[in-house]
Amino acid sequence: MNQGNERPDEQEEWQAQERGLRAARGDRATGRDPLAERYLLLSEALAAAPVAEPPADFAATVSARIAQQDAAMERTLTTLLVCALALSLVVVTGMYGDKVLQVLRVGLPEGSMAVMFSALACISLTWGIRFASVVVRRPGNAGAM
Repeated sequence: MNQGNERPDEQEEWQAQERGLRAARGDRATGRDPLAERYLLLSEALAAAPVAEPPADFAATVSARIAQQDAAMERTLTTLLVCALALSLVVVTGMYGDKVLQVLRVGLPEGSMAVMFSALACISLTWGIRFASVVVRRPGNAGAM
């Protein structure tokens, strides 16, 4: 006498769920079955539940966040590249600076070296101050200045 995996009370519960679902769909011929009435209320509540949708500005918010992250990454990479350039200039100047100065002394008139280095110092100082002001004014550094 094997009756399978289902017990009789599970079968009755299943039938009550089906009657409640049919009643919720408009078939009120189920009578006054209290068990089916519970499932009728449950089915109606599930049918009346609001459908969740993303907010209206979801795409704009996500794209703005991604653009902000991309801009931050670009600023960081640019800063790293400028630092690498400055470091390489220092290294190259240390390695070959004396040879370049000898060539410039031979090819340029007296006194022009001082003017050239003064101009280079002014340009470097201006660029350095501008770079520092951009770094300080970044959104993450609001209170730094």
